[in-house]
Amino acid sequence: MKPVALASRLFILVLLIGLSFPVRAQQIDTILFEEVGAFEYSWVYSALAGQFDALGRPYLYSANNELGMILYDVEDPSDLFPIDTFPNSLFGNLKVTNLFQEGQYLYLSLGGFPGAGQDVGLAILDVTDPVSPVILDVWKSSTFSEGVAIVVIEGSYAYLGGMEEGLLILDVSDKENIAFVSHILPDPNWPQPPGPFSVPNARGMAIRGDLVFVCYDAGGLRVIDVTDKENPQEVSKYINTEMNDITQPAYNNIQLVGDYAYIGVDYCGLEVVDISDPLDIQGVYWYNPWDCTPAIWSGNDGHVNELVKTPEEDLLFVSAGDTELMAFDLSDPALPKKVGEMAMLEDSAAVWGVRLHENYLVLSFIDNSGLWIPGLQPFYSDYGGIRIVEWQRFPSAVEETPPTLSSLSISPNPASGISLLDFS
Repeated sequence: MKPVALASRLFILVLLIGLSFPVRAQQIDTILFEEVGAFEYSWVYSALAGQFDALGRPYLYSANNELGMILYDVEDPSDLFPIDTFPNSLFGNLKVTNLFQEGQYLYLSLGGFPGAGQDVGLAILDVTDPVSPVILDVWKSSTFSEGVAIVVIEGSYAYLGGMEEGLLILDVSDKENIAFVSHILPDPNWPQPPGPFSVPNARGMAIRGDLVFVCYDAGGLRVIDVTDKENPQEVSKYINTEMNDITQPAYNNIQLVGDYAYIGVDYCGLEVVDISDPLDIQGVYWYNPWDCTPAIWSGNDGHVNELVKTPEEDLLFVSAGDTELMAFDLSDPALPKKVGEMAMLEDSAAVWGVRLHENYLVLSFIDNSGLWIPGLQPFYSDYGGIRIVEWQRFPSAVEETPPTLSSLSISPNPASGISLLDFS
């Protein structure tokens, strides 16, 4: 680069002072939410889970408990409307409680669990043509009768969270012939023998290799080794003892990011644990926004149920009951920072499920008004249905990056009269 001639030492001084100011690089520290579409159910019906088609086609699948599986057209998310319903009668009269898509196959967990539990079940649908799904098989078992909260597919196996019945493993390698493989009931008497309202339930799970991390409600977090699919073994258990001393914890859902697990613990907020050694899980951080105590479970401002992470694993979105939706920055994985919230407290609308598709979130709202018993349920909600929310990163902070001056030379030195600045 050619030298630059300057007329005075004063201008050189001003220039150097200017160079001493830091150059700034943009950072994101706020997430903004905007509702773009909604569909409210009539009467007392609930949506438990909803997700965009995983193959990028303009459709959305929703698990709706009493209403079965509903297919939506989302070509225009602001004009959300259902185009077909697959009632529970197609699935052995079992309620559709959750879903998981892998390629052209859509897996539906079957068996209602709020109130009196139903038999457990699983359905596999071929959604090669999403407008005309084909039911390939429906499996059900009366051996287990507490319903199913979640289904996760890993390889040729389906893992079902069977509530009080624990974890079930099914072989789904033949999509037209689902086969039972095994079942395990994690120790229900830890951390203490349960009372009638504290029986552990297998609600959420995440899988890494041959380990299944099971959110076991009042029973904390359990790790199940499924190396031998026919003989799964519980190899580790964890509970936040500080939380457990205050109130009965409720471990609902989990996401894994590197050496950390993020766990939704109902009205006690969000917990981070170190799983670098799965046999010796350690608590790292507890985000307790609602100051949980036994007296505030029913009617509390928030109840964290489901978690979903971005593909980059830098953001975590959380469904939170009456608080509806929260976002956390995972730049420091051991210390998540809340960077967004969408909440209208005491509006009689509560979010149960959350799923992510690019810059959209699908919120599933539960309507429990027909079964509302004060003190025996976490919140009151008379709104059931689906809402689509668009999220965006908002740059409201910057990071300082000091300039590099090592290549600056001045001549003559000491300077007098005309001086040369060489940026080489």
